[in-house]
Amino acid sequence: MRCSAFISRSTNHVSALALVVVVEVVVVVVVVVVVVVVVVVVVVVVVVVVVVVVVVVVVVVVVVVVVVVVVVVVVVVVVVVVVVVVVVVVVVVVVVVVVVVVVVVVVVVVVYKMLCIATA
Repeated sequence: MRCSAFISRSTNHVSALALVVVVEVVVVVVVVVVVVVVVVVVVVVVVVVVVVVVVVVVVVVVVVVVVVVVVVVVVVVVVVVVVVVVVVVVVVVVVVVVVVVVVVVVVVVVVYKMLCIATA
């Protein structure tokens, strides 16, 4: 009887040890799975953040380039318009001066001729 009680107690002890080992293995597996999931989530978050930062930088660079190009085009157009206006004003002034000089010369010649005829 005593021997069978010892065997029964030994069997219970072995079963308890087996249960502890199984629980420890399950805990280790769960910890490993949690660590792997956390690492994967961190890597995905880092990749997403890097992609978002790169996209934002590219968009900012494109916007800056477009703004610079638009400003340069506007400045060139304004300069061309100013140059054309100045040239037109100069041409008009020159034409007016030439017309006035011609009219004055014609009037002087006509008056001179009339004076010459009148005094002759």
